[in-house]
Amino acid sequence: MHGVRTRHYNAWKGVSGVIIRGEVTAQEDLTINWHVEGKIRLPQHRLTIGPAARLKADVFAKSVRIAGEATGTITASEWIEIEAGATVEGEIVAPRVTLVDGAYFKGRIDPKRADAAVRVAQYRLEHGGGET
Repeated sequence: MHGVRTRHYNAWKGVSGVIIRGEVTAQEDLTINWHVEGKIRLPQHRLTIGPAARLKADVFAKSVRIAGEATGTITASEWIEIEAGATVEGEIVAPRVTLVDGAYFKGRIDPKRADAAVRVAQYRLEHGGGET
C-alpha cells in the first residue's frame, strides 16, 4: 500500500472487514476506519484513527487523533490526542499529548524524547528505510 493517496482510503470509510498489512504512506491527511497491521507514515500530515479502526502499527505523523484502538509506538512531531472511548496500548512520543476523560491508555508517554525520535524517523524516511 506504499504511497496510496488519501482519497482512495477515505472511500473505504463505510467498508467493514478491510485489513491492511504492510506500510501505509500518504502525501495528505489520512483518516483510517479499518484494521491496519504494520507501519503508517505521514511525516508532514495528520492521521485520524477513527472509532472503527483497529491498529497494530508503528505510527509516525505530524499529528495524531485517536478515537479507535491502537497498539504500538505512536510518534508525532506536533501532538497526539486520545479521545473518549479510545483504547491505546504502547508508547507515545510527542511534545504534546492530550488524554480526554474516558480514554484508556496503558503504556509510556515520553515527551522529552520527541525531538530525537522525530529527527531519526525523518532521516530514515529520507534515506529509505530502517525501523522507527
